[in-house]
Amino acid sequence: MSNQRIESFAAVVPEEWLSALRIDDASLMGSLNAMWRLLHSKPLQAAQEAEALWQEQKHQQDLAPWLLFVVMITARIHTLSRFDTFDSLVAFYEKKRPTLKAPEALCRQIDTCYFGALVFRQPSHPDIRNWAEVCLNVFEQEGDITTRLRAASYLLIFRIWSGDLLNAEVLRQRMQALRNHSKNLDVRLQLLCYSTSAMCLRLFIDYQACLDEIEAGLGLAQAHGVHEWDSHFYMQGAYLALCRENLDEAKQWLKKMEVASMPECYLDRSGYHHAMAWWHMLQDDDAFAFTHAEEAVRLAQLSGAVFPQAVVHVALAQVYMDQQHPLRAFQELGRMRGIGRDLPQQHALPFIRGLIHAHVCFKMNMRSRGLKALSNAFAIGKEQRYVNFPWWRSQHMAELCARALEANIEPEYCRWVICKRRLMPPAGLQDKDKWYWPLRIELFDGARILLDGEELNVGGKLAKMLLFLACLGARGTWVSRVKLADLLWPDSEGDKAQRSLDTSIHRLRRQLHSEAMIQTRTGFVRLNPGLVQVDWDLYRQRLDTTEDPEQLMELLLSGLQQLPQIAWELAELLNVEHIKRRIGHRIFMLLSTELAQHQQMAEWTEEALKHLPDNERLWRLLIKMHLDYGYPSAALDTWERYKTELAQLGIEPSEATAKLLTPWLSHQTPLN
Repeated sequence: MSNQRIESFAAVVPEEWLSALRIDDASLMGSLNAMWRLLHSKPLQAAQEAEALWQEQKHQQDLAPWLLFVVMITARIHTLSRFDTFDSLVAFYEKKRPTLKAPEALCRQIDTCYFGALVFRQPSHPDIRNWAEVCLNVFEQEGDITTRLRAASYLLIFRIWSGDLLNAEVLRQRMQALRNHSKNLDVRLQLLCYSTSAMCLRLFIDYQACLDEIEAGLGLAQAHGVHEWDSHFYMQGAYLALCRENLDEAKQWLKKMEVASMPECYLDRSGYHHAMAWWHMLQDDDAFAFTHAEEAVRLAQLSGAVFPQAVVHVALAQVYMDQQHPLRAFQELGRMRGIGRDLPQQHALPFIRGLIHAHVCFKMNMRSRGLKALSNAFAIGKEQRYVNFPWWRSQHMAELCARALEANIEPEYCRWVICKRRLMPPAGLQDKDKWYWPLRIELFDGARILLDGEELNVGGKLAKMLLFLACLGARGTWVSRVKLADLLWPDSEGDKAQRSLDTSIHRLRRQLHSEAMIQTRTGFVRLNPGLVQVDWDLYRQRLDTTEDPEQLMELLLSGLQQLPQIAWELAELLNVEHIKRRIGHRIFMLLSTELAQHQQMAEWTEEALKHLPDNERLWRLLIKMHLDYGYPSAALDTWERYKTELAQLGIEPSEATAKLLTPWLSHQTPLN
């Protein structure tokens, strides 16, 4: 080989190749040089030309086939296209690798590419776990940064797809540190690192960190004019929005992805249709969801990537379930299981399949079978700390969590998921006390605001806004923006007050780490009744649902004891005196039914009168109670206390009450 050819080749081929290349054909050298350049400029074209040349060179004993091996696998992964081409490469590697003689750095690149081929095409390979360890060693050892980061990226994808998310996150952090401290890296490799990092962060619902990785990747692509990976970034953004059920944000990402994903990049296109099916299902549009889900399956099969093929069957199973076709849903789950059956130590697929299986069983009234599937899925979820997965729908997950809590299936994990994902209790849930409420507002006992169990200090205006919404928006009713603004900024003009309200709502959402807790619509605001629990609302619900008279009486008396402790600025909004009168009426009606013995009834009445000293009906009831049970002395004592209390309030005793004691007050009958 001439020095001129070596210098030309060295301009693009890694240095470690040069010492090992044993190629004397100048034409072949030129082709290899051109293909290596294409790998860094037009990877899809590089893959196609390398595949054609590889058919001619695969039997050669020099390093040309291995250079083509690296180009083909790297280019196909960079373009997410036609992973079925890896089958012959895997066979070639397993036959030829034991006799390969090349520098250690070169062998690491080849081994890394082989593992990448297994991840996408043969994840059920019996030795894939061993090769994952080899790839981890490549990443951890000193050497070429490009090879180390490529190994980390492929290993990260493998851990994510197999559901080993905790170890995936550890690897992601280490890979990110190496990436950020390295210079002069290949742009496409950097984009791969940013994309896999965003994928991992999305599964942990680390919203801002995921967006940071997406935006950094897109910025890098824009700066270098390299856009093959754009659609994958847009897909991560769409999935992040969809798993938060933010349909407007997801639609914006999907519009960009539709334009950016190339038709020949089948896995990209499959991801687009999978996301569109998810988006339409959240819109309750079954017909379009079905069309996109079918296309996602078709394109995933064309791509040749195995794990994504299993995932897209989730979409069809969900669509069939919503269309009330449970048998077809079971068929899709069977196909998903068939794909994932041989994958070693797979956690993600059994978890997702178990959740859908349980949901279908509950729809078909197969409770025992559903609980078994749910138990198996939640056991995996608890071990791996799963909090997200493709095709997430909060309503379905809330229903499954409610079932799990009812059956005492992994209650700790269940409540953790409810907390992390801010799940709202499903419609018809009877015992909502067991549910996790991320935001609790206590109007009784001092007016406190608790976020995730900790007292929240958000400042005067924001705290008042929450408390006012809790008072005015009882039981989920909407509160007028005008009324709320007038309460918070009584001295401001209308437009200025409304702008202040908008700013405060935005600040409050950031403080609560949730958009969903404060809901808005044209002219109105409210606290989300599925995420915010107000003790006054809960108290009224208990009053409406408690049937046992003694329990109801204790509940009424406890309400009277707590009401006076409401913060003074809320008293007018809650109309405390009106509430007291209503509670007093309920107590009077209960006591009038003679639900207990005289002593207990008298104690209850005395307790109520501590808080309702002006309630003449209760005074009269207590006097009559003493007389009916033959205690006129107690009745007269009550009469004297009754007059004293009313005198302090400037009220004259009623004639009706005095008539009850006429015989004793006129001394016509001696006292007992």
